Amino acid sequence: MAFARIVMALCIVAMLMVLVSYRSVERDAGDTAPPDDGHDPLLDPSYEWVAAMGEAVVAGDVDAGYEAEQHLYVRYDDAALLARYLEAVWRPGWADEYVMMAGEVVINRMASAEFEGTTVREVLFAQDAPGVAAFDAVRVPWWDQIQISRSAAGVAMQLLLGESVLHDPQIVYIGQVAKPWGYARTLPDNDGGCTYLCRTGRPEVYG
Repeated sequence: MAFARIVMALCIVAMLMVLVSYRSVERDAGDTAPPDDGHDPLLDPSYEWVAAMGEAVVAGDVDAGYEAEQHLYVRYDDAALLARYLEAVWRPGWADEYVMMAGEVVINRMASAEFEGTTVREVLFAQDAPGVAAFDAVRVPWWDQIQISRSAAGVAMQLLLGESVLHDPQIVYIGQVAKPWGYARTLPDNDGGCTYLCRTGRPEVYG
């Protein structure tokens, strides 16, 4: 009888160890979300849902996008609008790295205490001063006719999931003319033009 109890106890311990191991592997393989900060623990931001969101953005499938966002820490509206902006700002000859830099300016503003707006729409359509657009690319005449590519959708998802190439939250301006205080990066294109990425003029806001 004692031997049977020992065997049963060992079996229970083994089953618990397998269950814990499975949970750990499942979490590590599927979790692309930020660390636990109050989000719904039932969300499963796995690669499949990231891919589904990207496809929804390309197809303009709002229903599929809203379904995907239930499993992610990314809003469909943010992803679709950021991807459209990337298509508008993309210059001939730019590598994906340049496109990510241009998009990261938007992400930096969303996280900044210097500017209003925490969504892509609020940031893109803000004005830095009366009559002065924060992001000129959203004013192109063909804005509503832009076809979003998988490349733009992919870069948008990378940025919204936290990837960074600038690693500088103070870069919050982008335009064809540098700010009076200078620029942080230049993004030359094949047409002989250049896009300037500039830091804030108020570094004290960023601590």
